[in-house]
Amino acid sequence: MRTRTAPADSSCHLCTTPVAAGELVGRIHQPRGRGFATLGWLCAHCLYDRRSKPRRLDLLLRLFHQLFAGGGVRVNAAEAEVLLTWLLAAPAAELPQAELEALPEVFVVLQRAVEAREPVTPLSYYGARAAIGTLHHAKVAAGGAEREAVVLDAVVQHLAEWQANPQGLEPEYYRGRRAWRSAILEETEQPTVLSQRGGPFFV
Repeated sequence: MRTRTAPADSSCHLCTTPVAAGELVGRIHQPRGRGFATLGWLCAHCLYDRRSKPRRLDLLLRLFHQLFAGGGVRVNAAEAEVLLTWLLAAPAAELPQAELEALPEVFVVLQRAVEAREPVTPLSYYGARAAIGTLHHAKVAAGGAEREAVVLDAVVQHLAEWQANPQGLEPEYYRGRRAWRSAILEETEQPTVLSQRGGPFFV
C-alpha cells in the first residue's frame, strides 16, 4: 500500500466519496498480468475499512467488480452480515428462474457465514445476481441513501448489458470475457459512475 495526503480536492476512485485536500489517500497493491484495471487513489475508508466495516455501497462495488472479473464472488463474514441484513429487509422480487432458484441457497450460505465468522464465503454467479436483483427490485437502497441507489441502478444496468450485449460486440474478437465486458462497459449508451470509472478492479 502507498499512502499520501491528497494534493487537491478529488474523489475516491472506487466509491467516489469526496476527498478534501490534505486528507489521507492511497493506492493498494494489485496483481499484475491478471486482467485487472489500474485502480487510482482511494479514500481512507476504502484503504482500511471497506472489508472489515463494509457499507452497503462497498458491498455493491465488490459484487460488481467480482462479477465483472468473472473469478467468482467471495465475501467475508462482515460483508455477509451486511448483505443478509439488507436482503432480509427486502420483499420478494420477480426474478429470472435461475436466479429465483438460487436465492434460498444465498440466505443459507450467508447465515452460515455470519454464524461461523467465515473469512471467505463463495456465492454462486446466479446467487450473486439474485441478491442484486432482489435489492434493486425492493429499492432498499433508496430513501436517504442516494449514492447507493445510483450505484445499484448502475450495477443492474451493466449486468443486463453483459447479458444482452446491446452493441453486438463479438466475444471472440477480445482477449477473454473481461476484455469483452470492458468493451461493452465503455460503449454503453447510458454512461454511469461505474462505466466512467472502468474496471474490473481488484477488490
